[in-house]
Amino acid sequence: MNTPVYKRAALIFLLMAAVMMAGAAGYLIRGSLSKNRDQALVRVLVYQSGRLLMEETLPRPGEPEKLFRIESASGGYNILSLTSEGAAVTEADCPNGTCMRMGRRKDASLPIACLPHDLLIVVEQTPETDAITY
Repeated sequence: MNTPVYKRAALIFLLMAAVMMAGAAGYLIRGSLSKNRDQALVRVLVYQSGRLLMEETLPRPGEPEKLFRIESASGGYNILSLTSEGAAVTEADCPNGTCMRMGRRKDASLPIACLPHDLLIVVEQTPETDAITY
């Protein structure tokens, strides 16, 4: 078989391009499908005095905000806001207000803490399980 060199090179180039395009398409499809799954897997755990007080999931985009009033043993309170953007303390009667200035959290990088009310809010993302895992 005496195929010209440029035809072999063109064939190899087309095969490589097809493989790369199939890989990119698979990556994009998997990424777009996992965005919806990831949202359902974000949980908010609220601890007070080292005890789990409540566990809630973040609302999905388009769902209304969830508000919770958390009372402390000393008589104070914190208002916890859960939206699709994450968890935040929007109101508190603690003297320093650090918990309100910590912002909205959507990942486990840093918890929200209110030391005067002995409150710790942890946002945690559970590992996904799919058909590939099994």
